[in-house]
Amino acid sequence: MTRSIYHPVYWPAWCLIGVLWLLIQLLSYRMLLCLGKIIGLLIFKLDKRQRHIASVNINLCFPSLDDKEKANLLRQSFISVGIGIFETGLAWWGSDRKLKNLGHIHGIDNLKATKKDGKGLILFGIHFTTLEIAGRLFALHGCDFAIIYRAHKNAFINHLMKKIRQKRYPLAIERNNVRAILKALKQGKVIWYTPDIDAGYYDHIFVPFFGISAASMTATSRLALISKSNALVSTYYRRDDGTGYDIYLSPKLENFPTKNIKKDVTLINQKIEEAVLKKPEQYLWQYKRFKTRPKDERRFYSTK
Repeated sequence: MTRSIYHPVYWPAWCLIGVLWLLIQLLSYRMLLCLGKIIGLLIFKLDKRQRHIASVNINLCFPSLDDKEKANLLRQSFISVGIGIFETGLAWWGSDRKLKNLGHIHGIDNLKATKKDGKGLILFGIHFTTLEIAGRLFALHGCDFAIIYRAHKNAFINHLMKKIRQKRYPLAIERNNVRAILKALKQGKVIWYTPDIDAGYYDHIFVPFFGISAASMTATSRLALISKSNALVSTYYRRDDGTGYDIYLSPKLENFPTKNIKKDVTLINQKIEEAVLKKPEQYLWQYKRFKTRPKDERRFYSTK
């Protein structure tokens, strides 16, 4: 039996959401950044599981850093996560007036030029902690696109995010709804798609990510190939001086897609690496990117 999202078991979550909404309405952007930093440091101190995951990822991806540099990157990544919580709140409930001057978009001409041929366009996104706020700023600056999302296992969070998507974006498509994604692309639409996830042994191929064999989705290449769509990369970074976000749209990816799936997926991972290296502390290292391993390899995140 599925519980109503108004069931008492969800009341604490409703209270937390209410507090977040209130803070978004009352506090300035810079105050939210400061509060996010404090929350991030608290998570860093208290959440041993997330700290372990992020530490494993950083050790794997940055073997050349010394212990002090790794520790600093780990700490900064949690600060970014904390700020990201309030950025998500801003993306969901912040007014246009509050947000309009925060987004600084570079490369919009690349997007317009790529769309001229009328083909569909896959806008590759990346799991930075700024993901939610970047999506809202894209939309706020008139970028018409469909977002591709994965349904959340928690019914309350899934309900909340569904409502937000319907309000903020013209079209939202569940990641497994391949038919709807292909239809949108064949109609010449832009879809925002984040390929840097571990999808398990389904629809994957092992290719390097920061030199580590990583289960990487083949769907991105297949979707582009079947729909004859173009692709470009979108990146979005929080400014260090607290004046907003720099959002970059790359030129069209040349020679993509090809009929060589491994070549395509390797290229995507390389583009993600390049983007992460510019602001590594803003990447979501708390995600188990290397959870799925080749059959003969050990698991990285085990604490045993």
